[in-house]
Amino acid sequence: EAVQVTIRLMDWDRSELGENRYYEPGSQPASCASKLTVFPMTLSIEAGRAEDVRVSLADGVDTSCHSLLFVEMPPPPAAASRGAKITYNLRYGIKVYAEPELAPSGEIVSAEVRTLQGSAGRVDTLDAVFRNTGLVQAIARGHVEIRREDDSVVARIPVADFPVLGGASRRVQ
Repeated sequence: EAVQVTIRLMDWDRSELGENRYYEPGSQPASCASKLTVFPMTLSIEAGRAEDVRVSLADGVDTSCHSLLFVEMPPPPAAASRGAKITYNLRYGIKVYAEPELAPSGEIVSAEVRTLQGSAGRVDTLDAVFRNTGLVQAIARGHVEIRREDDSVVARIPVADFPVLGGASRRVQ
């Protein structure tokens, strides 16, 4: 049995906490929506088969942009039932980036140690904001060093890698 698949173009970005946010195509300043062509936008795919979708970027794109392709399948037909019903549809998001060959750049714009008192005792948390000062997505990598007054290292704590879109900020703890 064939499955109907629809492809929708959307804009997206990340909140300062790293959560994806979705918008209408062409509504965000860094949108690729007007520069992308997707064909076909609807497909009928037989079980066990694969189909190609062509995604093309217009010539002459000289600045960074990003969009998202949602590949969606409609909910399955509802079965006859007297009880509660659950409907769902499968949706996959494919991020599309168009970026000139530029080196990423960024800076830590704030850092603060917060001390919380909990049932397990005192907990110190570092709250930092990284700002991507460049035009392309950056993958921030690093570690936090805990030092004594004499500048000797007490501990080195790795920070998990995190992506930051060009011109955006990301808060990490």
